[in-house]
Amino acid sequence: MMKLAKSLSADEKYAEAEDILRQTLDIYRRLRGLDHPKTLDCMRDLSVVLGYQGKFLHAEELDRMIAAKDDDDELERFSSVCYLGEVSCHSLAKHDPVVRAEL
Repeated sequence: MMKLAKSLSADEKYAEAEDILRQTLDIYRRLRGLDHPKTLDCMRDLSVVLGYQGKFLHAEELDRMIAAKDDDDELERFSSVCYLGEVSCHSLAKHDPVVRAEL
């Protein structure tokens, strides 16, 4: 299902990709738990798709969860924190014309 969601996202069918990723995330959470690498990968992909759709607050929420869970893998944690910063900037820019002008 993850490959299908990535394919849909690559085709800019973000709403469809989001639906599939949410379903997949629900399954991963129940079967593997929140700390499992596949669950975190799914959360990361969902965050990106949400960001593409301008759903920055939801993406930021996921990114915060991912950053809190990525304790064992420094590179993944760094990546999550960087993306969190990017999403936060876009979220702020959506509501603040001064910040929007700077981006």
